[in-house]
Amino acid sequence: NLMLTGSSPALNLTGNVDVLDVLYRENINLREQVFQRLTPQTIETSANVEGTKFAEQINLDVTVDTKGPVAIANNHAKADLTGTFRVRGTANDPVVLGRASALEGGEVYFGPLEGSESAAVGERRDRYIIERGTVDFLNPLRTEPTLDIEATHDLQVKDERYAILLRATGTPTDLRTELTSD
Repeated sequence: NLMLTGSSPALNLTGNVDVLDVLYRENINLREQVFQRLTPQTIETSANVEGTKFAEQINLDVTVDTKGPVAIANNHAKADLTGTFRVRGTANDPVVLGRASALEGGEVYFGPLEGSESAAVGERRDRYIIERGTVDFLNPLRTEPTLDIEATHDLQVKDERYAILLRATGTPTDLRTELTSD
């Protein structure tokens, strides 16, 4: 339910978006994404510049609610999230504010990718079960997720069993991880 009001160059897009059900399967290559942030963007064409100028004229004030789970199933996680967000900024540079919460029982994958399949078919050795997790979007100047995740992993080595606890907090560019075991 969106409404575009005003006239150029001062357009306002306001309203609500209810997300009923989403599945995000695209794998994420963290090295590639870091490299993209460090290198300049592609050369802009005149059509691209015109579209960018128009998008800069559209101010956003949109509320987004997840009515159903946002499911992630990729190389870094298999989890369901719910949340409420506010999208501000411009159509050219939107800023997401709000919080997403991970439902208990999801999975995050942490560790080496090599040899990640265990003897059990389809079970990953680097699998941690989410006990609690939130993703906060607090920066009013740019979309920047702040993670706070706690997950566990049971490891059997010969006759010994270890319970490993993973805590990950911070932004993707300043992520702090802590592993403890019992």
